[in-house]
Amino acid sequence: MKFLEHEAKSVFADYGIPVPRGFVIRSADELAGYLEQLPPEFVLKAQVDVGGRGKAGGILKTDWKNGIATAKGLFEKEIKGVPVREILAEERLEIQHEYYASIAVDRSTKEALILFTEEGGVDIGT
Repeated sequence: MKFLEHEAKSVFADYGIPVPRGFVIRSADELAGYLEQLPPEFVLKAQVDVGGRGKAGGILKTDWKNGIATAKGLFEKEIKGVPVREILAEERLEIQHEYYASIAVDRSTKEALILFTEEGGVDIGT
């Protein structure tokens, strides 16, 4: 099972794990009605089922003045061949440390494979 970022964050929130304030939009114009719920500087994150979104231009910093234009540009993109149909708009946090965690099924042994490392971030797979 794969989750988009906003889906995973919803599960986290349901279990009391803190997540940044944000919401999903399906058009750039939809952002206008939510701008006041965001801080003056925020991020827009393409919700596509591919890795490497940030390096592919799918995660963009923006602000109240430029947010709608930035969202329009992001909706016009394809990230690694996948069209952007949803964007997560959320508060921008100052990251002090990143971790990486994943759970996958090893089909040959039919067991869960859990990976956790204190070295997270955009270069985790390199």
